[in-house]
Amino acid sequence: MAAKPVRPMDRSVMGNDAMVQRMLCQTTNMAIKAELEKGLPPGAKIVMGEGAEAPASPDTMLAEAHAKLDALAARKAKKAAEVAAEMSAAVDPLTAAGGEIEQTAPVLASPAAPVPHLLFTGRSRAGKTFLAEQMGATVLSVQSFVADIARVLFPKSLEARHPDGFRFFCARIREYGCGRISTKYPLDVVRLLVCSRLCEQWPDFGTPECWVKNSLELMKTEASTRYALEGIETLEEYKACEAAGLKPYHVMASNLTISNRGGAIEATGLTQALDNDVIKQMSQRKDGPKLNCVWCDQNYPPPSKLMLSTEEFLAKQL
Repeated sequence: MAAKPVRPMDRSVMGNDAMVQRMLCQTTNMAIKAELEKGLPPGAKIVMGEGAEAPASPDTMLAEAHAKLDALAARKAKKAAEVAAEMSAAVDPLTAAGGEIEQTAPVLASPAAPVPHLLFTGRSRAGKTFLAEQMGATVLSVQSFVADIARVLFPKSLEARHPDGFRFFCARIREYGCGRISTKYPLDVVRLLVCSRLCEQWPDFGTPECWVKNSLELMKTEASTRYALEGIETLEEYKACEAAGLKPYHVMASNLTISNRGGAIEATGLTQALDNDVIKQMSQRKDGPKLNCVWCDQNYPPPSKLMLSTEEFLAKQL
């Protein structure tokens, strides 16, 4: 099949790419049309180019699509109605026999009440750790936080060689952290340098509730674990623990038992104040509600009925 140009392609036409493309397409289409019309019946023609039927408008195509979707939805609704009619017409065996089906609401398991964390106060070796272990709680000591923060500044290589120096430094960090100023731990240059360094990592360092806040944050990360916090030393820390929902218990034992366990007999600060409060309440009444005070001493009986024995305390917690 040989195609002949409609007009010669001179230089003026060849210089325009779009014009050349249109001329080539027109020439090729005319040749194809002539070849196709050879096999058609007499009088039949192929309409090409401007005479061809225009495509449908976008609105028309959209209307046709909506019509098809509506017809499909109608067929689905009709099928669903037929299925529902068949199911309603079916005879249930229990209904036909005159029986009734008892409909009961599903029983949902009520969530267990959250077990409160505990706060233990008392002298060293009074039995706080023993009680926590017996009830399956994890002991959380403020001193552990103090030691961790102290190790940021105290070289680890010196801790093993100078344990007394590390304990002395931890005592300073304990006082600096809760913001207590005294003649033993004054507001001096050493304190300012330590606080400025540690406040970069712990912004609440130097506030009265610093150690309690750190303890509570750890408790939140392990919601499934029950903790027993011990080691608080100030009334502000005690009130902060109560406000956070910790159940306080003061643990006591005889001086001889504490001494045999390796603890200090003398009580100071908050521990001494709580000891005095328990003794005052026991002297004012002999009976009545039990105090939140546990007598953890297997060698000697509780000095008052107001105290909880170890067995009574564990029976309440387990």
